[in-house]
Amino acid sequence: MKRSAEQERDGQGRRGSVVGIGLSRAECSLVLLAGLGGSALLALLLAGWWQSQRSRVALTADLPAREVGYFDGQASRDGGDGTELGRGMSTADARLGRELATSAADRTAAADRTAAALDSSGEGRRDDDFEPLFQGWGKPDVVLLITGRQHGYIEPCGCSGLDRAKGGLLRRHALIRDLEARGWPLVKLDLGDQVRRSGPQALIKLESTYEALRGIMQYDAIGLGAGELKVDSFELLRLLLNSPTEGVPAAGGAAPGGFVSANASVFDEPSIQPYLVIERNGRRIGVTSVVSPRHFGGQGDLMAAERDTKIEAPEVALQRVLPKLVAEKCDALLLLAFVSERESQELAQRFPQFDFIVNEGVEGEPVDHLQPVQVGDRVVNVVQMGYKSMFAGVIGIFAEGAPNLQYQKITLDHRFGDTEEMKGNFQRYQGLLARETLDRLIPKPPPHPSGYQYVGSQVCADCHDGAYEVWAEGSDQWKADHPGKVGPHSRATLDLVEPGERTWVQRHHDPECLSCHVTGWNPQQYFAYQTGYLDLEKHKILHGSGCENCHGPGSRHVAIQNGEEATAEESDLVLSRLRVTKEEAKDRLCVQCHDLDNSPDFDFEKYWPYIEH
Repeated sequence: MKRSAEQERDGQGRRGSVVGIGLSRAECSLVLLAGLGGSALLALLLAGWWQSQRSRVALTADLPAREVGYFDGQASRDGGDGTELGRGMSTADARLGRELATSAADRTAAADRTAAALDSSGEGRRDDDFEPLFQGWGKPDVVLLITGRQHGYIEPCGCSGLDRAKGGLLRRHALIRDLEARGWPLVKLDLGDQVRRSGPQALIKLESTYEALRGIMQYDAIGLGAGELKVDSFELLRLLLNSPTEGVPAAGGAAPGGFVSANASVFDEPSIQPYLVIERNGRRIGVTSVVSPRHFGGQGDLMAAERDTKIEAPEVALQRVLPKLVAEKCDALLLLAFVSERESQELAQRFPQFDFIVNEGVEGEPVDHLQPVQVGDRVVNVVQMGYKSMFAGVIGIFAEGAPNLQYQKITLDHRFGDTEEMKGNFQRYQGLLARETLDRLIPKPPPHPSGYQYVGSQVCADCHDGAYEVWAEGSDQWKADHPGKVGPHSRATLDLVEPGERTWVQRHHDPECLSCHVTGWNPQQYFAYQTGYLDLEKHKILHGSGCENCHGPGSRHVAIQNGEEATAEESDLVLSRLRVTKEEAKDRLCVQCHDLDNSPDFDFEKYWPYIEH
């Protein structure tokens, strides 16, 4: 969109700007910072610097007008060889999806709209600290919901409280409910990368995820990421073919299923479409997907003809697929690219026919705006996808008015409740884990590296009664702060059987939960050691995160203390292996369970007094 000189002068060129200056939210923050320092001149200098940086990234509000309007429905791309002829997409500054609320009433109204997504269970709640949703948007012509990179995290760990956790399929469905309640024409797209491991649990998780995406949320297109492409080819094919499609519309004449990839194939299965065309509200959205070969290093030649799962170079695949997609005369083209930030920038330069490219993002929080890449007179908007699917991206496309693009990054936090449909999905998932039994879900338990066996915390109490009491009941500080509660580590297994939140599902059959909630497991690799916990009833002595999880299996120490013959050197060695200093606990032990995934706010110095012994 071209802004008039008068608009530039009056600061009217972007919504949510400061009148007379034309500053966005970030710019206002800079001015405020300088103002707090008492320097109006510094404030204006900072604002001017920010404006110059904004122009350097070629925000599309400052681009010249195109020959053809974005929503004219007249694609002028050349469908023959895939070269760009300038089907003008006049995009404005897309950073406006998270504008400042102009009043307390605006914030309240935004929060009230979110209530439509909250289920009657009351487990989701509204909070004034939540960012307003879609403030100032109006009604879009089409809305694109972008998710992905779940990486095995179908729900956030609730150990530290769901109010501190982000992400999960349950909350994603609540967001979809909110979008649908607004009456917006919605296109649901997922980048892929649903799992991060191989083995039975990963397959069950992938099956449950596809059931949720296709059968419950009814996604229009699902890309294939690195995680699922690394699982067994036969199992992946089974899940692709058996993915529920009831009620899912066919896209662009393709068979229902919604799986799309230009450069990945599994037994050349035709249900994986090279591209899809999705129609909403009279508009056509073309979608394809690629995955970077860099994720498969060391796995042999994935392009070899004899491979069941093949990965083609993205550039080669897009040169073949893009001309066909261009010929579909779509209103917008989107590439789901499970590639790095750098690779997505290179794809934008090479294939500027795309209006949007979604990449896998970074390990931390993704940026909260579209990243425009200028290629000649074209602009490709790059979208970052966050790690563990803690965030979703929503693109609003508007037929009239300015800007004609809006974007908001949505944090999947506890404002979004649990829907009944997704509760059923999670109960089925845990039920499948229970039916498989632990001896099939995890590898055959290996010996502990020490060579010793687990005996249970109760045995430790025979000599270390004070330390055992702290483990069982908590320290005096714990008792004062949590009257009536047993020690936090001793009740760890009970927390899976009788959870304090999401009480409608038990998790004591889930290896990914058990690894930190019982005694005798590897906490980061999700498997049991020999003589470690394997059964809720048979192994009650190994309930809780016991003494031996930190100090190591105690069988040899107990035997020596009970009179079994040992040299002085062996006795000293056994004792040295069991000793743990406070510094060692802080640096390497506690964080094996209290990591960023499970305890994002963990502070050793704060929590150590609760278990100090």
